[in-house]
Amino acid sequence: MRVKDKKGNLLAIVKRFQDINQEREFLTENKYEMQFASFDLPSGINIKRHIHNIQKRTVHNTAEAIVVLEGEIKVSLYSEDDRSLVSSIVLYKGDSILMLFGGHEIDVLNDSKLVEFKQGPYDEAIDKELF
Repeated sequence: MRVKDKKGNLLAIVKRFQDINQEREFLTENKYEMQFASFDLPSGINIKRHIHNIQKRTVHNTAEAIVVLEGEIKVSLYSEDDRSLVSSIVLYKGDSILMLFGGHEIDVLNDSKLVEFKQGPYDEAIDKELF
């Protein structure tokens, strides 16, 4: 599921655990600074050993991904320009979200364990603004 603001700008992509049913599904276009994919792989598959080459990249914004390992959270997404609420989504065990643009807020609805990913280096003093 793609969440867009009223101007059609992509804010986030949600992947429900039960919807992971393709061997490989790349959910973001290559142009985004953070990539998001889901995999449903049968036993015996081998992803050949590899290394990622060093690349000089410019990161313009901090994208953030969350995977819910246990529990239930509500993620509220806000537009980039006027910071208005666009959508609130409840995520359950196994669900994931990639927040590319705009703002967000997270409410823990039930005791939860999460894994979060974002680009670094990260300095909360300059990379985060509360509103």
